[in-house]
Amino acid sequence: PRPTFSLFGIGGSSPDTKETVVEAAPTPATKPVPAVKAKVPTAPRGVATIDKWTLNSDNTISGFISGSADFKDGAPVTTSPLAGKASSNTLVQTKSRSKYFLGEESSGSEGGGSLFGGLFGGQQEAVSKPAPVEKTTNDPQAARKQAQAAAAAAKKAKQEEARQAAEARKQAQIEAAEAKKSAQEEARRAADAKKQAQIEAAEAKKAKQEEARQAAEAKKQAQLEAAQAKKAAQEEARQAAEARKQAQLEAAQAKKAAQEEKRQAALAEKQRIAEEKKQAQLEAKKKAEEAKAARAAKAKQASKPKAEAAPVKSRSPTISLFGLGGGDDKVAPAPAPPAPKVTKKQPPAPAKKQAPRGVPTLSGWKLNGDGSISGSISGSPSFRDGERITTSQIANGRIESGSVVKTGSGSQYFLG
Repeated sequence: PRPTFSLFGIGGSSPDTKETVVEAAPTPATKPVPAVKAKVPTAPRGVATIDKWTLNSDNTISGFISGSADFKDGAPVTTSPLAGKASSNTLVQTKSRSKYFLGEESSGSEGGGSLFGGLFGGQQEAVSKPAPVEKTTNDPQAARKQAQAAAAAAKKAKQEEARQAAEARKQAQIEAAEAKKSAQEEARRAADAKKQAQIEAAEAKKAKQEEARQAAEAKKQAQLEAAQAKKAAQEEARQAAEARKQAQLEAAQAKKAAQEEKRQAALAEKQRIAEEKKQAQLEAKKKAEEAKAARAAKAKQASKPKAEAAPVKSRSPTISLFGLGGGDDKVAPAPAPPAPKVTKKQPPAPAKKQAPRGVPTLSGWKLNGDGSISGSISGSPSFRDGERITTSQIANGRIESGSVVKTGSGSQYFLG
C-alpha cells in the first residue's frame, strides 16, 4: 500500500504510524483585572478622526473616517504619506499638510502587514477548517478515497485563496481610487488656499497703499491747517496789537477829553462865581443908591412946611408924573434896573471817535436778525468806498456807534 500524508499537518507522523489527534488542554480562566478609567484624548475641533486604522508600507493610513466635511461617517479612506509617526489617540499630519486624529488601531494592523496576507501569513485566520485527520490504512481503495478528499480540500482552499486575493485586489483598487480622490481634493484645497492667500495678499497690499495714501493726505492737510493756523495767529496778533494801540489812543483821547472837560468845568465855575460876585456888587450898589435917594428925599421933605409934607411910604425915590411943584401930585416908584443876565458857558462836546488804523468803517448800519450787520463800507482794501455789504455774525464787541466789533471769522469793523 502507498503511504498517506496530511495536507494540513506537515511535520506529523510517518506513513506507517497511526496519527493520534491530541486535543489541547483548556486554558484556565484568569481573574479579570479591573480596568483603570483614564481620560481618553479626543479629536480637536474641526479635525476628522480615523478609527480601526492600519499603517501601510508606504507610510499611509487606511481606516474608517468620521467628523469630515468631505466624507460620510464610517467611509473607508486612505491618506497620503504621513510626515511623522503614527500612534493611537494622537494628531498626525500628512506631507500635504492634512491633519487627522487616530482613534483605535485595527487589530489586524500588526503581523503580516497585508489585510489579506496569505493562507498562513501573519495573524490572518485560516480560510477553511482542515478536515479531521483519519487513520491510515493499507486498503488502496481507502487510500485513493482519502487522497481524492485531500485533493478536493486543497482545490477548495486554493479557490478560496483566489477569491480572497480577488477581493483584496478589488479593495486595493477601491482604496487607491479613494486615495487618489483624497489627494485630488487636498490638491484642490491647497490650490484654493494658495489662491485665497494671493487674493488676501493683494488686498493687504492694496489696503496698505490706501493707508499710506490717506496718511500722506492727512499729513498734507495737517501741514495746511498748521500754516493757516499760524497765519490766523499772526493776523490775530496784528489785530490785537492794533486794538491795544487803538485802546491806548482812545484812552489818551478820553483822558485828554476828561481833562479838558474838567478844565472847562473849573473855568465855568470860576466864571459863575465871578458873575455872582459881580451881581452881588451891582445889587449892593443899587441898594446904596436907593438908600441915598431915600435919604435925600427925606431931607427935602423935612425942609418943606409940615402941612404940605406928604408921608413917604416907599423907601424908593419918587418921580412926579405931572410936573414939579404939585403938592398933591402922586408919585410912582422908579423902576428897578433889570438884573444883568448871567450866561453859563457850556462845556465843549467830546471829540468824535475815529476808526482805528486798518479797521474799515460801516456807515448807515443796521443789525440783522441773524446777528450780522449791513451797511456801507469805507476804508477797506477789499471793497469800494460806499459799497453795501453784510458781515458774518458778530461774536465780540458792543453793537453801538463808535465801537469796534469782531465777527466769528475774525474780521473787525468800526461802527460809524
